Amino acid sequence: MEFNFEALEDRRFQRLCQSLLTSEFPDLQCFPLGQADGGRDATSGRFGNGVLVFQIKFTASSPKKSRSQWIKEVVNGERDKVIELANRGAQRYILITNIPGTGSLDSGSIDAADTALDELPIPAEVWWRDDILRRLDRHPELKWRFIEGAGGTDILTYLLNNVLTEDADRRKNAVRAFLTDQLSHDAQIRFRQISFNNDLLSLFVDPALSRSDAPDSYLRDASYRDSRLTIRAAAFFLSLEEGNILLEGGPGQGKSTITQFVCQMYRLHLLGDADSKHDAITKYESVAVKLPLRVDLRDYAAWLEGLNPFDQTQNKAQKSLEAFLAALISFHAGGVDFSVADLHATFKATPVFLALDGLDEVGEQERRQEVVNQVTRGVSRLRANAMSLTVLVTSRPTAHTQSASFSERSYLRLKVLPLSKEQATEFGKKWIAVNNIPRQEAKDVLNLLTHKMSLPHLQQLSRNPMQLTILLNLVRAQGSSLPDQRTNLYADYLKIFLDRESEKNDQIRDNRNLFESLHEYVALRIHIEAEIGIHDGRVPLDAFKATVADYLKHECRPDFSFGELERGVFERLGFLVSRTEGLVEFEVQPLREFLAAKHLYRNAAFSNIGSVKAGTISDRFDAIAGNPYWLNVTRFFAGFFERGQLPLILERLRELDDSPLYSNTTYTRGLCSCLARDYVFSHGQRTFTDAVKYVLEQFDTLARYSLATVDVSRMFDEPLDLPKTFPESPIVDAALAASKNSNISLDRLSNVIFLNGDLTLLLNKWRKGWKHFECAPSDWLELGYWLGFLDDSKDLGTGILIPKETPLESYRLLTTKSLLEKSIQNTALSSKIYKSYFNDPDGFAGSHSALSIIDRALKVAPDYMIESFYRDNHKNPQSFILSEPFPSSTSDLSFLTDEWAGVSSFLSYLKDRLADESLEWFQNVQLCREFLTCAEDSLGVNAMVTLSAVHASPLLSKGGRTRLDVNNWHDLKIWEKSALLYTCRNRKQTWGQILSEGHDHDSLFLVLSMVLLFGSGDVVREHAERLDDLITTLPEVWLSRLTRGIRRSYRTQTWNAQIGSIEHISNLPNLFGLIYSISGERKAHRMANLDVFDEVRLLPWVAAAVVVKSTSLLLNDEKHVPKALDIIARTFARAGDRRVSRLRGMYFSRQAEWLSDSEVTTILDNPNSFPSELALLADTAAFGRLPLRIPPVSSTAEEQGWLTNKV
Repeated sequence: MEFNFEALEDRRFQRLCQSLLTSEFPDLQCFPLGQADGGRDATSGRFGNGVLVFQIKFTASSPKKSRSQWIKEVVNGERDKVIELANRGAQRYILITNIPGTGSLDSGSIDAADTALDELPIPAEVWWRDDILRRLDRHPELKWRFIEGAGGTDILTYLLNNVLTEDADRRKNAVRAFLTDQLSHDAQIRFRQISFNNDLLSLFVDPALSRSDAPDSYLRDASYRDSRLTIRAAAFFLSLEEGNILLEGGPGQGKSTITQFVCQMYRLHLLGDADSKHDAITKYESVAVKLPLRVDLRDYAAWLEGLNPFDQTQNKAQKSLEAFLAALISFHAGGVDFSVADLHATFKATPVFLALDGLDEVGEQERRQEVVNQVTRGVSRLRANAMSLTVLVTSRPTAHTQSASFSERSYLRLKVLPLSKEQATEFGKKWIAVNNIPRQEAKDVLNLLTHKMSLPHLQQLSRNPMQLTILLNLVRAQGSSLPDQRTNLYADYLKIFLDRESEKNDQIRDNRNLFESLHEYVALRIHIEAEIGIHDGRVPLDAFKATVADYLKHECRPDFSFGELERGVFERLGFLVSRTEGLVEFEVQPLREFLAAKHLYRNAAFSNIGSVKAGTISDRFDAIAGNPYWLNVTRFFAGFFERGQLPLILERLRELDDSPLYSNTTYTRGLCSCLARDYVFSHGQRTFTDAVKYVLEQFDTLARYSLATVDVSRMFDEPLDLPKTFPESPIVDAALAASKNSNISLDRLSNVIFLNGDLTLLLNKWRKGWKHFECAPSDWLELGYWLGFLDDSKDLGTGILIPKETPLESYRLLTTKSLLEKSIQNTALSSKIYKSYFNDPDGFAGSHSALSIIDRALKVAPDYMIESFYRDNHKNPQSFILSEPFPSSTSDLSFLTDEWAGVSSFLSYLKDRLADESLEWFQNVQLCREFLTCAEDSLGVNAMVTLSAVHASPLLSKGGRTRLDVNNWHDLKIWEKSALLYTCRNRKQTWGQILSEGHDHDSLFLVLSMVLLFGSGDVVREHAERLDDLITTLPEVWLSRLTRGIRRSYRTQTWNAQIGSIEHISNLPNLFGLIYSISGERKAHRMANLDVFDEVRLLPWVAAAVVVKSTSLLLNDEKHVPKALDIIARTFARAGDRRVSRLRGMYFSRQAEWLSDSEVTTILDNPNSFPSELALLADTAAFGRLPLRIPPVSSTAEEQGWLTNKV
């Protein structure tokens, strides 16, 4: 079958050609489409050393002129460009086109092209359509990536014909039948009661994702709103070439729907059903197609137990993932023989998207761990032979960190973000359209939905697709009379649904109470049994029949048979379904949890002084509230409480908080906050006030946790996001007061304020200055940045009053794209902003593009010139430096004042050098010196330029002076100083001269950076006291730069010191601490065990570096250093959380399992004595170990007769 290049259009055709060329020319440099590339779409080799130039010409239709005439005109049009390229060193020119060549002797287009090309100054040729097709035959994997070129309706045949040679028809037919059956199976969104029409493609709204370890404040910061932290789920998974992803989201948030949609897209593309064309398919028609396999992990859990979930027979096959997938394909293909060998052949021939849905629904921990282990091994085996494999696992957030999930080293953990208002509105429009609601009614429903979503108490109810659909049904049925509470939302919807069904069915109408109670009883029983592993939430049909019969007997209703209920009730209501033959389950888990909670509340025992009974509301709350598996049931259960019962919740939470398992954790406050967000306390203002006060009792701890890198509050979403029922939230007041606490980072506090405050009111207060904003004066500017107030400040250019206590480093916040232009017009601010930005070793990710390019260049270029890795993978550092394009013209930088003129000149220099493809960067000493000279001349002497010279010093020292004349020291360029210092790194006498000289802060910053990173052990020991003195004399702002600068380096302190040598400097705490902070793991381990840190004499920034290094040693799973915890406890008070947060690396929640029980206890006994990320990990560990230490609810249920008291 012919490959249709024209279906790709020009951009995709160029990408296809570049992909083909890359396989033949590994050093290929690709150029983007639509830019002034000088006649190059790709090059191979280097100018000056022989280079091949490729030019790609795409034509959507055959030329009107003859092909011979067309090719001559193309060559003539490119002649001047080819001549210029030849003058620059091009050795060969290849023109690639989708036009077929004609072979008539002399008169055909192929010969005509050869004649025209002979006139060019270098050898040249044309690759015609047939030339591309033959190369494409050697790379069939590209046909999957550019699937739109396959055309026709039989894409599977086209793609598999040449690769599944043995038993090709049987395998191909099995795959086709499997895809067709799955296409039908996944066409509807689960929970069919929520809409009249649940067509997946028509209703799907692509939710946003973010890294689970991404701070939430970044998601509010405009400078971070890009693909680095937030992405669209379907767009991301459909474009992902390979990888392992763990996707987490709360109940009803659409995790399963995402896997359904992505798999449907792949199926529709592969089956090529022209009648299935849909806007959703058109939107993703350029995806790289994969074979989708979607698995319910409960099925695989049953498989591992020795059962075949597809026919309820004993599973005689192996327990491997491969055997299960082969059986899955065979079952959905109608029983066609499909073996593991067939599976391996298919994986080898096709890219595969493997969706493993519902890890959290495998309830029993040992079974879940076995699933994780077997999937991990199976994926490794499959990937070893697969053409390309993407694995997506979905799960609810879980507190269990020891056995419930996959390694974060192998799986990128993403979370589904709540729907935005725009997405909720988009979903509402789609829901209205698919249900064919009349025009005027549709307008009314949409207007009312928009109004309701603007109300604080209903915003939470519109944040996930399931609840939003329920809300839409209620809006249509009840108008403006909507419930506040999450529990009432479900209750009201089910009432409307049952009212409607009662009108249509006499049996349901006459026995409604019985049927509701039956579903509630079954829901509770299934949930109890699933927790202890009797089943996975799906009950064998015989057991289900026995449960129903038992209930009917207890209710004295022998007039009903199971068959009657099955036909008249179960099928009509659809709450209980049988997706797998022989198994019964609730269609969605939140419905099961709601009904279980309703049964618990409605059937609770009543106890009084004269008749004490077990199983009261209080007893039941106690039993489920502390169990993470029952969290969603607890939320629904609390929502049934009447006004007079609400104080009982706080009473029981305090009692739970006092128990040993929970006393040192944030569990109960997190749960209380969660219940408040569900509006459980909405009809008791006094109780709500008491609930807020209860949460605020641990405010400092919760605030430190609320935005830490590790998402401890995965179970509770954000722990401090409470309903806004006060004009001025007490939480905001507490957050502003806490800003004076250096142990709470301002980005975390700002998130609490953002979630709970009236931003309009707060903005007005902030603009009046720090005294009115009631925060520390030094924090006013930074809080304004994190809250987004700086972007709204219109008077930066005219002299906004910034407190004098504001740290110089904070002025970098005014360099964002939206602020820089107006802020530097303020002469009082301009100089501070310049010094703040260029003296910050970390740079600032949100800065103006002109500044971020310079920042990356100064960081990347030295490494690029030194490290062979870069040369082997990229010829030019452009792709590393240019995360965004250069300003298009000098007019884009016309706002820069004279003080900032160097920015323009250095950018101009960079642009010229990066455009010169003949320039060799690797080990180019002359270029390195030129680069740093221009940087210093343009930007001045600052920390950024100095650190760039420090990192480049091993290269700069080659072929230069080897003797240092200290008399000329102040006349040297920075790069000259760093080169000489590197050359003298082993000379004790020379360093004695250098250290005895008088240095300004810039010079001392260079000298200390060089000696700490490159100085030999002899040099450091010889001059240890002088070095410690110099470190001590540095102002805090410069010590901050030094500490962060040397830690940012990928180099570690390299001298191989014996233990005696280390002890020699152990009485000098600041020198010892800095060397410890940048030492390799082995030496740092030895230094930690010396236990010589003097926290009293440590400077704050050195203490922060010690804390960060000690934390990395503590969280090392292979070489755990228990002594490190004691070092952290002693030194953290000197450092403070804000300094530590500036220095720290990235920690992951899975590292919680590396903390021992005693370490967790030590940290949680006094969490404010440890960094927030570490305290958060300990809290996570405590959460995660709860399921292993608390009895399952089933034991309490049996003791109190929850299932025997069915009334």
